[in-house]
Amino acid sequence: MAEMSAGASSAFAPYLAALPTLRATHSPLAWSGAELAELAGTSALDHMMTVEDESLELPSMTAEHWRHVAKPFLATNPEFACHPLRGDGAEEEEEEADPDAGEAQKMYIHATALVAGFSFTLGGNDDEEDEDEDDEEAGGCGGGGNPEDDVNEDDAEDNEECGDGGGGGSTQAMVPFWDMLNHKEPAAASVRLNHDPESGMLQMIAVRHVPAGAEVFNTYGAAGDSELLRRYGFVMRRNP
Repeated sequence: MAEMSAGASSAFAPYLAALPTLRATHSPLAWSGAELAELAGTSALDHMMTVEDESLELPSMTAEHWRHVAKPFLATNPEFACHPLRGDGAEEEEEEADPDAGEAQKMYIHATALVAGFSFTLGGNDDEEDEDEDDEEAGGCGGGGNPEDDVNEDDAEDNEECGDGGGGGSTQAMVPFWDMLNHKEPAAASVRLNHDPESGMLQMIAVRHVPAGAEVFNTYGAAGDSELLRRYGFVMRRNP
């Protein structure tokens, strides 16, 4: 949100401008009340809104995090809640999700959807077990219903060991270019993530032959459709 608020003066402005609007991520965070009602009784909705479990990948405990963390912080730091990079069409799209939400809350929800769909968890045990580093989104991260969002997301067990965004030496990182890779189940992925913290290098290393001109696939992890929908905004036609 700080970089978003910096607008064109941010070193990341070109990258941020290329990321989708909230509605375009297809994240359930952007859905209207009527659309969310279709998820009633599913783990996707429960994990996003009601289950109190800090180890869950984003989006989780969304209302609680807004009320007790983001809202108080932004109230005293309003400079982090302006969105000069947003295009004219974005506000209309986001208002469909919650027309009564304030500007700061809409921006917070947008940032949450982007981190959920497009970010990578780096550090801790994940650097040694790259094949399990399927975090994004965002989320990148693959965000929205577009599987062209590359996200490496760790499963819940890995997050408890490494600290998803919190201790354990892990870092939640937005990584341009790598977050463009589409998802395949782990056994069918073309690459694995390799992070060298000493050199500051992040690589996607091929694990199988990829013919010239063929699409390169990352994996967002061995997740069911409920989790793929909650975190990245899409489901697979066939999910093994």
